[in-house]
Parts: sequence; structure tokens; C-alpha cells
Amino acid sequence: MTLTSKPEGAPARWKPWEYRIAPEIEDAVSQVSRAVLVEAPHTSLWDGYHTVVGRHVRKVNDVLDMSTLEVSLKSEFATKPGIGLLLQWLGFYPVDRKHIRQFKQHVDERFKSGEPYLLGLSPESTRDPVSEWKNGFLKFARKYEVPILAAMIDYSKRVFEIGCIIQPSELDDTTRILNQYYDGVVPAYPEGFAHPFTIQGERERVTN
Repeated sequence: MTLTSKPEGAPARWKPWEYRIAPEIEDAVSQVSRAVLVEAPHTSLWDGYHTVVGRHVRKVNDVLDMSTLEVSLKSEFATKPGIGLLLQWLGFYPVDRKHIRQFKQHVDERFKSGEPYLLGLSPESTRDPVSEWKNGFLKFARKYEVPILAAMIDYSKRVFEIGCIIQPSELDDTTRILNQYYDGVVPAYPEGFAHPFTIQGERERVTN
């Protein structure tokens, strides 16, 4: 797919980006040390940049320790010498999809260690529009009984916000909750974001 429109938010380019946690969930998020962090919509390479910037913003870290965040990234971006180390230092974790078992083992070790850990994933898994999200993030949350934190990147408002928390007891309602949360969010390229969406294996729960 070729995206031809200009990124949204042009009228507000003078406005600096804001990185925050929604005030209404600050108390709940402050209790979290291990979680799966979902980032959406994903229509531009800049989305990962904003997630990593959010990892270092004091306003966010005052509520949630983002220092343990690892944001999954296709390994193709880390093939040049030195780039892989730089990306890992920034907070990315290159994933070779041909050896996905290694990634799963790494995640398993991190969560089972009992130490603080945030796993950052983009369930769309592509910058093209997809009406069905990958369910890996939900499988991890269920397996390790950790909450899901949802982050949105709105280019019209120039905001990166962690604004939704789904507790382990609410995971069966994830599809409905996330569709509600991401409704109206303006990505870098609106034609690249399909909404509403389903999650693999969760179709029956969209309207329940």
C-alpha cells in the first residue's frame, strides 16, 4: 500500500508534543510494575519514535517507571553494524520473525523473573490498514496475568498518551475496550488505520 496523504496535525505544527498518562488512570497505573503496553494506531515509523520518547519523559515516569520498557521492532531495522546496540539502548528490542521462539523465550524470562518489566507491542504489526489485530499482546497478558496499558498517538493533538488500563480480570472484554479507546484518534496517516477492528480469536467478543 502507498500512503499519499500528508500526516495529520499540520495546523498544529507549532505546538510541541505532549507525553502523558491520563489523569483518570494515574492511580491505577502507579500500581503497575509489569504489563503489556499496546501502541496504536501504527501508520508511520514516527510512532515508535514517540513511544520511545515517552519512555524518557519525567511526567510519564513520575507515574509509571518506563525504564524497563522494551518496544518490539522488526530485526531488519537493526542489521547495520552498531544500529542494533543503539536501538536497544533507546528501548527497542529487535525481533527476528523467523526465530520468534527466541523472542517468546526472552519475554517469558523477563516476566517470570518477577522484576519490573513493560513489553511494548504494536498489534497491527504493519503500517497498512488491518481490520484484525494480532493477538500476541493478549496472549502474553493472559499467560502472565498482567494488565494491558494502551497508548495512543494522536497527530492532530500532538499527544502521546497512556490512557487506558485493562486489568487481568477484564481481558475477555479487550476488543470492546480498545475499540472504544481508539475511536476518534487521528494517526499520522488516517487511511492506514482500520477502525473498528477485531482481534484474532476474539471476534465473538466484539459486541458482547
